[in-house]
Amino acid sequence: MPGTGYGLHWEALDADLSVPGLLAGRFGTQAFMARRAGQATSPAKAEAARGNGTKGGQPRGAARG
Repeated sequence: MPGTGYGLHWEALDADLSVPGLLAGRFGTQAFMARRAGQATSPAKAEAARGNGTKGGQPRGAARG
């Protein structure tokens, strides 16, 4: 990526970030972004969690997401 004009190199972190990726909201590797997505909270997610809690938790075999 160095020298192409499409990225940033952060020497202290040994990180290379692409400007198009940053503009698209990608701030790390695909694995990092997947972990972050699982941490997202929303009113709908909170309501679903409360509903599952009153039923004894998430049913076996249910897709997580």
